[in-house]
Amino acid sequence: MIRRGRALTLGLINIRSLNKKVDDILEVSRDNSIDVTLLSETWHDVDSNSICRLRLLGYSVLDCPRPR
Repeated sequence: MIRRGRALTLGLINIRSLNKKVDDILEVSRDNSIDVTLLSETWHDVDSNSICRLRLLGYSVLDCPRPR
């Protein structure tokens, strides 16, 4: 939900291993009132635990894993 009268705040991070940093990402997004967080992750699998965790927490995740 986008609130009227307030700018949309975006965050972009080249995460380099989301597995170890999910809690940090969530904290930074919350503390900085980031509406949309974009993560650049070079390697992750279709069934990545971190991606699954974010989805379980209610986040929308758009991804395109590279085949290995």
